[in-house]
Amino acid sequence: MNSDSRTPERTVHANFDALVALLDSRTRSGQWGTGWQLCCIQQGQTVIDAAGGIDGRERPVEPTSRFSIYCAGKPLTALAVAAAVEDKQLSFDDHIGDLISGHLRPALAALTVRDLLTHRGGLGGFPSAMFVAQTAAGREGLVRSIQPQPYTQTGTAYSEFAGWELLRLCLQHTTGQDIESYITHRVLAPLGLADAIGFRPDPSTHKLNVIVADDGPRPLLLEAGTINTTQVRVATGAVSSAQALASLYDALLRLEPRHLGISGATLDRLLNERTERHFDPVLDRDCQFGLGFMVNLADHLCGPLGESSFGHTGLAGMTFAGADPDLGLAFACHINGMLDHQPATERRLQVTAELVEGITSVRASPRW
Repeated sequence: MNSDSRTPERTVHANFDALVALLDSRTRSGQWGTGWQLCCIQQGQTVIDAAGGIDGRERPVEPTSRFSIYCAGKPLTALAVAAAVEDKQLSFDDHIGDLISGHLRPALAALTVRDLLTHRGGLGGFPSAMFVAQTAAGREGLVRSIQPQPYTQTGTAYSEFAGWELLRLCLQHTTGQDIESYITHRVLAPLGLADAIGFRPDPSTHKLNVIVADDGPRPLLLEAGTINTTQVRVATGAVSSAQALASLYDALLRLEPRHLGISGATLDRLLNERTERHFDPVLDRDCQFGLGFMVNLADHLCGPLGESSFGHTGLAGMTFAGADPDLGLAFACHINGMLDHQPATERRLQVTAELVEGITSVRASPRW
């Protein structure tokens, strides 16, 4: 890939120049990928809204560019479930067999909405490669037939694609709407984000992610196929910029619950009704989950954030976004590069460490 069109577009507080320089240098060298976006909002003030580099089609990345964000979009489904709870269409304790019509493996039917939201459905063995190779109908058949694994107190079984697709079916069967429409009008529209976060990549406009292998970056074939640009459902992802994701988390921090259409009590349950800290065999670490959110992000290898922090990552940490109430911080970062040859942990830790250091400095500096 060439190195043209790599001049970053940015609105950046001076305290974050080093962080932007780090993202620039690591993507220019190809170590972290080919492009990046970063948005940070602190107590309602945007202190970073920047982008640089190129995507998998060698097109410039702008702050408003949309990427497929995969599991970083799961909180949208969680917020939709909370809205349905608020409207008394379902409850966190409902068994999904009572919510989903049609064939469903009996062991799945016994799981609750809470089991799926807290990643304790026992569905860690789901064959994700097989899932993405199917048509929409084939994917649904796989989801309805997966065999849960027993949950033990010594470890969790991480609910991935299947668990969140089952949540999609729960919402569609109880609300009578497809999940994209329901999330748009019930969650995104009240926040003013209905035009900023979408669910169907448009091949002519959205940016293509890359995989970084030993022979260099190349387009991610997962996104290049017709099936995956037209049939990926929002339960396991969305299409968004870092700017829009940061705005979502800023809304969760600052807006009154009525703006979300969700009561304060229900929102509090999503973020603070936490699992015990357990070893997760898929993530290969001890960590906690809320109802649809990764909580205490430091436990999810997101750097020096507080215990009350919450958010989510997507596709091996290519997108990571969240909020830290103690810092009044909402942030989102997308680094265009799935790393085939090394873990993405290092770059996530470095970015969040620089981010927190910059926020601490901003607090002590005059308003800019």
